[in-house]
Amino acid sequence: MKLKNISSRVLQFSRVVTAVLAVFLISISISLYKSKTSPGTWLAVGVLALVVILVNGLLYRMLKKRPDSESRLTIKQSFIVFLVISFLVLCVEFYTLLTFSDTTDRIVLAVLMLLLILCDFLAYLQVKNYFKQ
Repeated sequence: MKLKNISSRVLQFSRVVTAVLAVFLISISISLYKSKTSPGTWLAVGVLALVVILVNGLLYRMLKKRPDSESRLTIKQSFIVFLVISFLVLCVEFYTLLTFSDTTDRIVLAVLMLLLILCDFLAYLQVKNYFKQ
């Protein structure tokens, strides 16, 4: 089966899966590094994450060659994805805020959370006309 015959939706889903897998592998690699595991182990996981990122790049190039009507998200869909990712980042930051013991780190995280909420609001102001249609 040739890769050119794969539909755009399958390629987009594969890009999302490889992106999530890369973030997961990078997180595991960092956790292994922090837990003083042997360098070979966390380096191997890091190299695997790099390979997954390269596969994601190849999938991106394949999608880029397709017509725009086939591979692009609408503004509404892009904004919804942006909000979901922002919400997940806020959840992680809030959990980290609760677990940090250093006051300076907590203040920095709180400021970053407020900036992210401000960016979400400004992005909404940019696309609110599209939601009215």
